Amino acid sequence: VVAIVDGQRIELWPESGQRLPKVGGGNAAPPPFNAEREVRAPIPGVILSVAVQPGASVTPGQELYVLEAMKMRNPISAGRAGIIQAVHVSPGAHVQHRQVLMEFAVDAASA
Repeated sequence: VVAIVDGQRIELWPESGQRLPKVGGGNAAPPPFNAEREVRAPIPGVILSVAVQPGASVTPGQELYVLEAMKMRNPISAGRAGIIQAVHVSPGAHVQHRQVLMEFAVDAASA
C-alpha cells in the first residue's frame, strides 16, 4: 500500500505477504492544516536528529529530521523549497502523528 501522508510517500506491506483488497477511490479531503507552512510527523515516534535550524534555506528533498518508529529510522525531507521559520522539536522528543514539528516562513508570493 502506498500512501501520501502530510506530503510524504509511505509504503506499507502486510505481514502476511498477501494482497490487500482494493479500497474504493474518491477524492481525498483537503488536509486540515496549512500544508504549505507546516511540517508534521507522518507517524508517531522519537526524533533522532534535526538537520535544520530556524532561518535555514531548504530545497525540495533536503532532509529535515530523522524519526524513529518501530525501530526503523525514517528520514523526512522537505516537500518544497523555503526558509524554516520555527523548529518545535529536538533530538529525543517523542512526537505524535500529525504533530507540528517545523514551520516554513510565509513567502511574499503566498501571503
